Amino acid sequence: MNGKRALLVLDNVRSTAQVLPLLPGSNSALVLITSRVRLADLRDATHLNLELLPSNDAAAMFLRLVPRAEAEPDAVAELVEVCGYLPLAIAITASRFTTRPRWTMADLLAELHSSGWVLTVKGEDATVRAAFELSYRHLRPERQRFFRLLGLHPGVDIDTYASARPDRRHPLDRAAEHLDELYSDHLLDETEPRRYRMHDLIRAFTHTLATTTDSPEVRDEAVERLLDYYQHTASRADRLIARYAHPATTTVVAPAARARPGRLGLRRSLATYRTGEPTRLLAPHHGPHAAPPRGRAHRRSRQSATQREPSDQLVRRPVRPADLSEPVTT
Repeated sequence: MNGKRALLVLDNVRSTAQVLPLLPGSNSALVLITSRVRLADLRDATHLNLELLPSNDAAAMFLRLVPRAEAEPDAVAELVEVCGYLPLAIAITASRFTTRPRWTMADLLAELHSSGWVLTVKGEDATVRAAFELSYRHLRPERQRFFRLLGLHPGVDIDTYASARPDRRHPLDRAAEHLDELYSDHLLDETEPRRYRMHDLIRAFTHTLATTTDSPEVRDEAVERLLDYYQHTASRADRLIARYAHPATTTVVAPAARARPGRLGLRRSLATYRTGEPTRLLAPHHGPHAAPPRGRAHRRSRQSATQREPSDQLVRRPVRPADLSEPVTT
C-alpha cells in the first residue's frame, strides 16, 4: 500500500498500541479509525467525538430507515427520546420495526416502554445491551464493581468525592482514576470539569448488572453511605453559612456521632453546597429508565431531607480564618 492512494478503515480499535503497527508509512492513504475508547495517545490525528444526536436529527435518522412512520411525527419524536437519542438504539429499533410490517408506531412504543426492552431488542443479532457488555467485559473486576455501584447514584450527575462513597474500598484517588477510565471508555460523559453523568440506557444497564451481581445488602449499603455523605456535607455547609449570618453571637457546637465514610473540611462542604449538589440529588432524573432507591436506603433519604439538628445544639459564632483553611481529608 506504500505510495498508493487508498482509504483504510480500522473499526472498533481497542488501543493506540493496537493500531500503530497498521498505519501506512506514506501520506497517500487516508486512515479512518473507529473506537469505543478515547485514543488519547494517537497523535497527529484528528479526533472527532460522536455526541448524542439532536432530537431533529434522531427523528430524521429513524424516518430515513423507516419511511412509513412519516405520518406519525409525534410518535417518532417519543420513540427517539425513549432510545435516548443513541444512534445504535435508533438503528436497532428501526430494524425491528421494518421486519414487523403489521406493527403500528403505537405497538412499537408499547414494546419500548416495557422494562429494559430498549436494551434487549434485536434487529437480527445486534442489541444495545451486547454493545455495552463488550465495553464492560474489558474493565478490571475492581472497576466493574465501581461502575455497578456508581449506577445506583440517585442524582443527575456526580463528582469525584461522592463517587468514592458507595464502596469503602475506593479511596478518593482511586475513585478519580476509575472515573477517568470510564470516561475514556465512553461509559461516562463529563458535564463540567470533574462532574460525570451516565446516559439513561447505560444507567439502566448498570441497574441490571447490580441486581444480578451484587446482593441487596451491598446495594443498600452503597446508597446509604452516599446519602450519609450528602447529609454530612450539607450539615457542615449549613453551619458555616449560619456563622456568617449571625456574626454577633458565640457558639459551642455539640459533637454528634455520625456514621459517615469520611470527614470533609468546611471549604469542601461549602463548595459542594454552593454547586447545588443537594438540588442535583433531589431533582427529577434519568428519563424513562429512572428507578428511585428502595428499601432502607430510600427511607433514610426521606429522613435526611427533613431532619435538622435541634437549635439548642447549635449556638453560632463568627467564622474564623482557620475554618476556611481546614484541610480536606477523606
